[in-house]
Amino acid sequence: MINRRILQILPLFLITALVIQLSFLKKCYADAFAYIPNGGDDTVSIIKISDNTITADIPVGDGPFGVATSEEYLYVTNESVGTVSIISETFNMSIDTLDAGTSPRGIAATSDGSYLYIANYTENTISIIDTSTKTRNPIGVGLNPIGVSVSPINDYVYVTNSGDDSLSIISVESQELFVTLKNHYYLYYTNDTEDIAFDAPYGVAVSSNGYYVYVVNNGNNTISVIYNGTVYSTGEDFDWDDYDADNDEEGPYNLYEPISVGNDPRGVVVTPDTNYLYVTNYGDDTVSVISLSSWAVTETITVGDGPYGISITPSGDFVYVVNELSGNVSVIYTDHDDEGDYDDNTVVATLDIGNSPIGFGNFIGGKTPRKPTSLVADLEDTNTITVTWNDNSDDELGFRLIRKRYISGTFTVIATIDANITEYTDSDLENDSNYYYKVCAYNHAGDSDYSDQDYATTGNEDAGCFIGTITSGLSIKAHVKVLMTLLDRLLSGS
Repeated sequence: MINRRILQILPLFLITALVIQLSFLKKCYADAFAYIPNGGDDTVSIIKISDNTITADIPVGDGPFGVATSEEYLYVTNESVGTVSIISETFNMSIDTLDAGTSPRGIAATSDGSYLYIANYTENTISIIDTSTKTRNPIGVGLNPIGVSVSPINDYVYVTNSGDDSLSIISVESQELFVTLKNHYYLYYTNDTEDIAFDAPYGVAVSSNGYYVYVVNNGNNTISVIYNGTVYSTGEDFDWDDYDADNDEEGPYNLYEPISVGNDPRGVVVTPDTNYLYVTNYGDDTVSVISLSSWAVTETITVGDGPYGISITPSGDFVYVVNELSGNVSVIYTDHDDEGDYDDNTVVATLDIGNSPIGFGNFIGGKTPRKPTSLVADLEDTNTITVTWNDNSDDELGFRLIRKRYISGTFTVIATIDANITEYTDSDLENDSNYYYKVCAYNHAGDSDYSDQDYATTGNEDAGCFIGTITSGLSIKAHVKVLMTLLDRLLSGS
C-alpha cells in the first residue's frame, strides 16, 4: 500500500509509475543512505552506506545548502531560489518543491516529517512548513539565522542566529517562539561569568534525551554546552516571571565552560549514545572529537579541504564529513573502544562527489530492518539451549541476541550473529535455571524492534519454574513475577 503522506505530496503523474515500482520491491525497506547537496551542481549525491557507492545524483533547485531527513523523506534547502526540495527516501527521487523563504540555509524536520523548520538567513525568520497542507508560517528570530536542530524528542527547535550572537528556541507544540537566549540573558553561568555563550553561532545539535544543546561558535572557535534540565523538571509550572533575565546565577538554562576546538568550526553532531561530539573545523581541514565525559577534545582527525556538514549513521558506527573545497566526503569510523572492524576515529573511506558540496544538517536517512519473529528457545541437552527465529528482512547486517537469567534479570547482549543466520547455540549454562531470549536485526540505519521473548530451562525435565511455565507469553502481575523469581532462585540453588 502506498503511504498516505506520499499521496498527499506526489504529483499525480508519478503515482502510476510508483505503483509499478512497488510491485518489484522485495521485503526489505532500504539501506541507510547519505544525501549530500552539491551547491555548485544543483544536485544531491546519494551514497549507499553499506558499501559507500554513489547510487544516484538527483537534480534539485539552485544552490542547495541545508538538508534534513525524516522517516520517509529528505528535505533540501535551495538557497539561491528560496525553495525546499522534497525527496522520497523510498524511491530516491525528487517529488515536490515548496516555497521556503528568502535565502534558506539550515533546516530540520520533526521525526515524522509533519513540520519543517527552515532558517531564512537574510529574512531573519524561521519558516514553519506544515508538509500535509504545504503552508508556510514565518516567525521572527534573531539576526541571520543559519543552524537549526529539532530535539530528538520533538519538543523544541533550536536556531543559531549568527548575526546577533543568540540562540532562539521554538516550541513544537505551540509553533511559537519560546525564548531567544543571549549572552548574560536567561543563562546561569556555572563556570565563569566571563565565558561567552554565543559568538557567531553556526551549527547546533541536541542530545538524544533533549537535555543538552551543543552550539558551534564560529567567532571564537568554541563549543557551548547548554543544559535545559530546569525547564524540563519544572514542566507546566515553568514561569518566566520566576527568573531575573539578567541574573547570571539563576537563569533556567545552564551554560557550562565552553570547549575549544579548531579554526572556523561549522557543523556538529552528537553520537546516539551521547558519549562524543564530532565538530568540523573548516579552516583547519580537521574534525575535533570531544569526549562528553571529560568535556575535552580527545582527538583531532585530518579530513578533506573545507569540512562543512557532518552527520552520523543512526547506528552510531560512522560519521560522514562533507568537504566543500575538495568536493568529497570523508567517512570516519567512530570510537568503539578498540573492539570494532577498524581503528577508532580513523578515516576509512574518501568518496568523490559533486562540486562545492555543503550538507549542512542531518543528511543520513534510511530504514532499519524488520524485526525477527517466532523466536523459540529449546533445551538441547542439560546445559545447552538452541535459539531459532524467523528473518523477515533482507537488508540486515546481522542480529543481536540478548539473554537474561531469571524473569527479573537484566537482558545483556550475548552474541552478534551474521546476516541470514537464524540459529544460535548457547552452551555451558548454569544447571536448573530459566534463560530468557530476544533477538533484533540491525543495519547501518539502526536496530529493529526486538522479537517476543521465549525461554528454556536447563537441567532435567523437572527443573525450572512451574509458574513461569504456565504463564509464559501472558501478561504477568507484579506479585506473580516476584514469586517466579523466588522459585527460580530456589530451584537453581542460588
